Amino acid sequence: MSYEIAQYSTHLFSANEALGFHSHILGETSVLPEATTGKLLAEYRSAAEKLKVLLKNNQGDLTMDELVKAADKRRDEAYANGLAYLNAMVKSSTEEVAEAALTIKAVYDKFPDIRKANNNTESGILGNLIEDISALDKSVHKQAGFTPWFQELESAQEAFVEAVHNRMEAGATKIGTDIRTAKLNCENAYKALVKRVNAIAEIDGENKDFDPTFINHVNSFIESVKASKAAKSTKKTVKSDEEESVDSEDSEASAPVETPSVNAAASTEETKAE
Repeated sequence: MSYEIAQYSTHLFSANEALGFHSHILGETSVLPEATTGKLLAEYRSAAEKLKVLLKNNQGDLTMDELVKAADKRRDEAYANGLAYLNAMVKSSTEEVAEAALTIKAVYDKFPDIRKANNNTESGILGNLIEDISALDKSVHKQAGFTPWFQELESAQEAFVEAVHNRMEAGATKIGTDIRTAKLNCENAYKALVKRVNAIAEIDGENKDFDPTFINHVNSFIESVKASKAAKSTKKTVKSDEEESVDSEDSEASAPVETPSVNAAASTEETKAE
């Protein structure tokens, strides 16, 4: 009787799915002969561990994180300092200054305090705040002496947006590439091990002392993975068909009912009168 591990690739798996597959396979390797598979097993384990670590620590570049935090702190300070300045200026003994400061502060008062919001919400609030202050006549800024404070607020917000963008680009590129490489290394290490085991089976498979446990378990697992993938694919297709059917029914139900126009009704009445 011949034994052989079926050819199977995790190329189309997500990184997490691939790690799950390889982790299961590695869990079955204790029965393999150390002398003939030890080196390949060590490389396979190492590749899987690297993929595992990368997925676990998929948090972006630490330096980029620090730059984003610093940019966020700067805009919080720019917001707070500008608001503190306005609170002082509304009490100015110079009426024109106080009125101009009140006009700008009224814009601040329209929005929640950004220091109590998360980064995404804060960006939205600041964007609207800056837009509304920009819409005020520049003479109001000048009268209140608010121009340098507002320029710092705009600059701080732009710096934060740029820092987040740079982190996303650098993080996505670096981490995405590292994970893809680690996933490919796992796949290659797995294939190398399978090739070696199949070669051993071809030579020793007829020997009564040959242990096919690993081959049988791997093949059973591959079949279960295939079945699971097929079931998910079928479920997705059925769901898609059902959604299309519902959309079609909704479209028919929502189609406008044709009603006679006023002119058509008038024409009918004239015909009856004749």
